[in-house]
Amino acid sequence: MVIRGKLSHNLHREQGAMVEYIELRVWEENAHLIFREDEGEKLSCGLTRKVILDVDDHRLPEIIRVHNQLRAERHFLYGGHFLCRKYKSSELEKAEFLTMWIAPSIREAGEDYGTVYDEETACPLCGSGAHQLSALFLNLNKISRSRDLLGTDSAVEKVVSQRFLECVRDEELTGLDFRPVHAPVRGAKFKSRKGTGGPWHQMLVTSQSVSVVPPTRLGELMVLDLRPACPLGHCTDRWLLSEVTAEKSGWDGADVFQSLQRFGIRQEHRRPYTALFCTQRFRQMVKRRGLKGVTFEVAHLI
Repeated sequence: MVIRGKLSHNLHREQGAMVEYIELRVWEENAHLIFREDEGEKLSCGLTRKVILDVDDHRLPEIIRVHNQLRAERHFLYGGHFLCRKYKSSELEKAEFLTMWIAPSIREAGEDYGTVYDEETACPLCGSGAHQLSALFLNLNKISRSRDLLGTDSAVEKVVSQRFLECVRDEELTGLDFRPVHAPVRGAKFKSRKGTGGPWHQMLVTSQSVSVVPPTRLGELMVLDLRPACPLGHCTDRWLLSEVTAEKSGWDGADVFQSLQRFGIRQEHRRPYTALFCTQRFRQMVKRRGLKGVTFEVAHLI
């Protein structure tokens, strides 16, 4: 749900209104089944192309049908899909609260390097909510230094730079705590022992959580095989398909806070995640300091 790339020319914006669109990562070998040769942008790897579609594109049902047919043959039409929103700067400036999205720029998870979670504390039905028992271990050499905020493939681990940490503390922003990210000990890749610390920190939200409420829309964008929602209410097994509305009565005044509910699915190292929210004060700090790696959407607290 992060905003990536530019809007295609066939998408238009109403006066002063946000625009929604769908971005697909289409496998080049199968792109001809749906798309024109000149449609989309071929990416540098040569294997995929980025295709941007209007949310009302008449081809969406056919795209899903072809993708599902290819899946039955162990092939795919697309490897990734994103519901994106593009705002005018004035729309973001006027928002009192915002949803913040940190892209999974680290294509690994802490468990790949020995980070330990207590699965006994996770919900036995949906798998969400396991407590992290150890420090976060990652290959520090694979973390891009071009960003200040990064997510891992787990969807729940957020990594920030030393610069980000110092900016938060300098401006006395609230709702966050930080722990060092460690490299695994050489020769003991999967042992949970602290190795060399680096200039990276795990970002933890310490403020009170707020409940997501209607008219927030949840759904199954381009996904056909999601399980039912957790009957205990921990996880929706759905994705956020609209701007988020939450109960303001649960907000404790912190600059960064998160949702009570979790979204997505438990699959391999991927875990159901909470939505992250922030105040305009936090966004202005990010903008003023030139921090990279986070995008914002308008959120509503009622």
